[in-house]
Amino acid sequence: MATSTRKPKAARPATAVELRLPGDSVPIKLRAVPALKELAWRWNYALQNRSRWASRGEAAKRQRDEVRELITQLGLNDAALTRIVDSGLVEVSVPFQREDEGWEFRIFPWEYVLATATRSRRMALQSELTVVRHLDRGKQPKDRCQDRFLYVESAPPGTVAERYDFADERRLARSAAESAGLEFVSLPNPLLSELAETVARLRPRIIHLAGVDNHQARAMRHQSGDDSAATAVDGYYMRNDRRDGRGAAVEVGAVELARALCADGTRPELVCFNLYNSAPRMAALCVAEGAGAAIGFQDSFDDALAELFFSTLYRAWNLAQHDVTSAFRYAWQQLREQGRRITGTGLVLWKAESIASATGGAAAVPDAVATIAQRWRAGSASNVTPESARNDLLVTVDEVKQLNYSMLHNNRPLFNTFRVAKRGDDIGAVPGIEVNVELHVGRDSYPYRLQVEIPDTLPSIDIADRIRVSLASTLSRAVRESIHTSLLIEVSFQDTVLFRETRRVTLLPIDEWEDSDANRKWLPSFVLPRDPAVARVIDAAQRYLQALRDDPTAGFDGYQSVLIEDDKKRQRFDCSGVDRQVQAIWCALLYELPLSYINPPPTFTDASQRLRSPSEVVDGRRGTCIDLALLLASCLEYIDIYPTIVLLQDHAFPCYWRAAEHFNDFALAHSDSVGRVVAPDQASAPAAPLQPDSWYFVKDHFREIMGEIAAGRLVPLEATCLCWRNSFAQAAEQGRSNLARRSRFDSMLDIRAARIDEDAAVTPLPMLRGEN
Repeated sequence: MATSTRKPKAARPATAVELRLPGDSVPIKLRAVPALKELAWRWNYALQNRSRWASRGEAAKRQRDEVRELITQLGLNDAALTRIVDSGLVEVSVPFQREDEGWEFRIFPWEYVLATATRSRRMALQSELTVVRHLDRGKQPKDRCQDRFLYVESAPPGTVAERYDFADERRLARSAAESAGLEFVSLPNPLLSELAETVARLRPRIIHLAGVDNHQARAMRHQSGDDSAATAVDGYYMRNDRRDGRGAAVEVGAVELARALCADGTRPELVCFNLYNSAPRMAALCVAEGAGAAIGFQDSFDDALAELFFSTLYRAWNLAQHDVTSAFRYAWQQLREQGRRITGTGLVLWKAESIASATGGAAAVPDAVATIAQRWRAGSASNVTPESARNDLLVTVDEVKQLNYSMLHNNRPLFNTFRVAKRGDDIGAVPGIEVNVELHVGRDSYPYRLQVEIPDTLPSIDIADRIRVSLASTLSRAVRESIHTSLLIEVSFQDTVLFRETRRVTLLPIDEWEDSDANRKWLPSFVLPRDPAVARVIDAAQRYLQALRDDPTAGFDGYQSVLIEDDKKRQRFDCSGVDRQVQAIWCALLYELPLSYINPPPTFTDASQRLRSPSEVVDGRRGTCIDLALLLASCLEYIDIYPTIVLLQDHAFPCYWRAAEHFNDFALAHSDSVGRVVAPDQASAPAAPLQPDSWYFVKDHFREIMGEIAAGRLVPLEATCLCWRNSFAQAAEQGRSNLARRSRFDSMLDIRAARIDEDAAVTPLPMLRGEN
């Protein structure tokens, strides 16, 4: 028998990263993965854009499949995953030498990857998993902190101060400090030097930072028309003294911030960053500088849930006798029970001490969560009575000032905040809170009534997402101009009124679209594929399609005409059949139903526009740029070709996806164009844009969108070329020219993505023929 001369394949070396489980002395060592730096950035980008795929079943499944491939590369087999699930708590231990070394392990989204890898096992057992991180920097001396709680609030003059009110967060922090027996010190709008001086002087046990991070500040400046800052590094947006010529605010980097928070050798027990994008570098480097623990967010997070998390965490920390890991687990558990989708959300705890070396032994950690719950209930035995209710409960309401019909049609809330909170830690469960909201429209009123309870294990509840009203009345649909109306808000407890106010709100007409940061995203509701004029256009386009295809039997078959050829490396797409269908519609409008340009109809509301339906455009033979874009998008959606609409600072035009696969790949944020956005060779590459909705792509997505256009997957069309009698090829060329400058780009709205969002589908408005 011949012997083989082939050498066995060498096993990939292990990394220095370990997974540790409480009560288990044998760590799980991870294998080295080629190109982990690139993978870390790409997965961060995908997670930061999770709204694109988390609410789309097939796209989310594809992401889970990719995670399974990744964990196999990391060396996590079935036995290791079972150990993790059985534990319920896993610590990712990451070595630290310097900030520019091993950064890929610190920015990697371990929470999502491990939660996804164990998902099927946990669902079968109905169990939860908490992931924490250990920054292994060797044995460090401990500093005796003073019993102080330092609350840092940064709202520099300008955009941040105008948009945010931190009064509620400040009140919650003060309450947390008092319940823990810590002296509360507030530091509003400090310079970086003032922050460092205060920390060195006070040596606080806990530091809490409120405000915005540099990436969010940059996005806010873009929305305000300031396009000067193309990138930002992780860090804190703070007041500046102007002496360096950089203006009233400055982007403080993560390294500078960490040093200030641990100034003069101060080693706070816990630093909490209520800031987006604070976990990968700000929190990690804070622990590297000497903090005992730091908590931050991997990227964006729901503001109401963040306040609930921190108010719960601080009390749990006190009840757990300063056991941060158990307090973190308990607070995270309360968030899961709120019933909101948190897929891919990264809430990160970094610790200087591993659970394997924690006082009392790692085996005691899981039991501490149950102990916190018991102590919480025991300390919350006081009952609210009708006589004490006004002193015991606080109601905070922030209503939406302008009610856009398309927003309410798509089941969006009337309130930004609707919170009922306990005023003291000794208050137990509060059942029977009655909420009554009534929107008045003319003689009609639309009530919403709800009875809620604050559990004994929570300090507050926010019910903004639960309050809805109907707009099905004849008057609300017949409104032709903006009208001022009223919103009655009443909260009571056992017939004791806690809050009663009538707020003035504005109701916009059904055909009025508000071009504001809050309501711009509802434009897909004005794409009306069932409008009678759309069928007329498609009927007229039929013979042009037959001529273009040289086929008398040709019909509009959407993406069925796409030919896909598989080779060893990648799929090749022949999308000419789709292009011919779009060109046929163009020809029908150009030759059969010629259109002219007209200015928008008059409107008397700031930043809004009256939009014409397809019937109004076709019957009147005229439209604005956005009217024509909506007409083309409606026709494309009718034949099952996926349109998008691009909004520039002063213009609008449609695009279309040439294949369904292109649309699906873009949703994953894994397409080739992502390589133009992420930067796997630097530790401080820009964070991905904030994208709260799956269909709404903002200025920071510009390079990725241009990558899709350059690759021939997305085709822009200048709709007003119809008015100038230009050809289809000329319209496509002009569409590309429209995107020559990033400064003009505002956003792109993907109509198909809006329709299929499982959490928040945006559907066409119920505009009856003749309503306009």
